[in-house]
Amino acid sequence: MVNSDKYINSMRILQESGLNYSSAGKHGVCIRTNMGNVMFYPTQDKYVYKNKSYFGDASRVIDFVKEIQQANRQ
Repeated sequence: MVNSDKYINSMRILQESGLNYSSAGKHGVCIRTNMGNVMFYPTQDKYVYKNKSYFGDASRVIDFVKEIQQANRQ
């Protein structure tokens, strides 16, 4: 049940962020950016960008996405 609560909380945080995302599989989320997609796995606190894995919760993923979008603007 803990993973279910973590998933629900992470999805709430993502929804509030206003990022463009969609479900990808049973427990994955695809966040679309102009620099490529970020795959987020909320129950594992893991995200993947350009074939590299990172660890962090939903807030960290949001920060990461904003960082790569900001880098593209410069």
